Amino acid sequence: MRFVSWTKDDRVVLEANPDYWGGRVDFDRLIVRALPEMAPRVAALLKGEVDLITQVPPDQGERIKANASTVVSGALYGGLYVLAVNSGRPPLDNPLVKQALSLAIDREVIVKELWRGRGVVPSGPIAKGDNHFDPSLPALAYDPKEARERLRKAGYKNEEIVIETTAGYMAGDKPMAEAVQAMWRDAGVNAKVEVLEYSVRAQKNRDKSFKGVWWSDPTSTLRDPDGMMWRLLGPGAPQDYWRHPEFDELGNAARFSVDEKFRADAYRKMTKISLEHFPWIPVIQPYEDYGLQKRVEWTPDPLQQLEIRRFNFKFRRA
Repeated sequence: MRFVSWTKDDRVVLEANPDYWGGRVDFDRLIVRALPEMAPRVAALLKGEVDLITQVPPDQGERIKANASTVVSGALYGGLYVLAVNSGRPPLDNPLVKQALSLAIDREVIVKELWRGRGVVPSGPIAKGDNHFDPSLPALAYDPKEARERLRKAGYKNEEIVIETTAGYMAGDKPMAEAVQAMWRDAGVNAKVEVLEYSVRAQKNRDKSFKGVWWSDPTSTLRDPDGMMWRLLGPGAPQDYWRHPEFDELGNAARFSVDEKFRADAYRKMTKISLEHFPWIPVIQPYEDYGLQKRVEWTPDPLQQLEIRRFNFKFRRA
C-alpha cells in the first residue's frame, strides 16, 4: 500500500501499490476510519458504508448476523484480557490481596453473560494456543469465601482499589470493569471504577502511573511466552510494576535458550510465580469478532493483525 493522506481523528487513506512484490491487493484504495463508538460503527456496516468493522461485542454480533448483507467472523484472540496491577501500591503490594482479587472474579459469568460464550476462562498468564501453554492447568478458580479469608490473612483494612478503564479501548472493557467491581465488593473489597479517556490511558501507560488495576490486552506477538509475558512484565518493560528475582532469572534464560525442554520448564515455574503474585489478573481469552459485508472474503488473524494482502482479502464479484 502507498500513503495518500491522513486526517487527525478521522481517517487514513492508502492506495494499492502495483509494484508490491507479493502482488497487488484486490482493491484500488483503502480508507481506515476512526469510529470509536460502537453504535455508529455497527450502523455504518449495516448501511453498507464500510466493508469491515473491528471489536464487535457479542450483543451487536446478533444484529449483524440478522442483517441480510452482513456476517460476523472471529478468531480466538492470541492473547488475554487481564487486569494489570500496580504491585508497588498498597494494598496491591501484598500477594494475598491479589490472590483474593482473582478468587473473587466469577469468570464463567463474565464469559456467559457479557460475552455470550465467546471466550475461554484462562488458567494463567500464557494464552491458549501459545507455545508452552499447559493444558493440564485448571481454569482460574472462583471462590469468594476463600477470597474473604485471604483478605483477612492479609490484614486488608478496606483500602480503596481503583479499576481504571476506558469505554471501548478493548471490547467490553467498561461493562467488565463494572462487573468485576460488583464481584469484588461482594467479597469485601472497596472497589471503585474510574473511566479514562484514551489519551489519558496512553499517557499513564507511558508514565507507568496507573494507581490500581487497569485493563490490558497483552498480545502474544511470537505465539510464545517471550513475546507476551516476558515482553511486557520483564525488567524495564511497559508493565514493570513488580519484580521477582527468580521470575526475572527464568525469563531472561528462556529468552536466549534454544532448548525447548528447558524453556518449557522455565515457563512452568514463571507461571507458578505469577499465580502467586499476580502481576496480571487474567480474566478472559475472548474471541475477537469482526463485522463484514458478505461480499468480502477475509479471515481474521488471532493477533489482531489486519491482513489485507490478496491471499487473505478478496471481494466476491459477479
